[in-house]
Amino acid sequence: MKALTLTFSIMICFVSSIALATEPEGKLEKILGYQPSAKGVVFQVTSGGCTRREDFTTKITRTETGIVMLQLVRTRPDLCYPFMPMGERLGFTYEQLGFNTGARFVVGNANGVV
Repeated sequence: MKALTLTFSIMICFVSSIALATEPEGKLEKILGYQPSAKGVVFQVTSGGCTRREDFTTKITRTETGIVMLQLVRTRPDLCYPFMPMGERLGFTYEQLGFNTGARFVVGNANGVV
């Protein structure tokens, strides 16, 4: 019985490590809103109190017409409590986003209360 339990435990660890290794780099964030400015873009995202800018990356896709598709991707979940209904505001400069000030862009994240 002990051998069966040990084998089962090893299998679970192995399957879990494969799942973690093949997990995507992040999840497209459902944002509460965004505000472009002359310096960059501020995103408002859901938060449990531990959300930081470092928990996100951006995905940039350039179209043939020169418009940039900007997507905010959460790379680390916020597992903290309490829930903050107004979320957290995170600013990114255009340089950090990877395109020039004045470039035409659209945000490709779902926008609204989640």
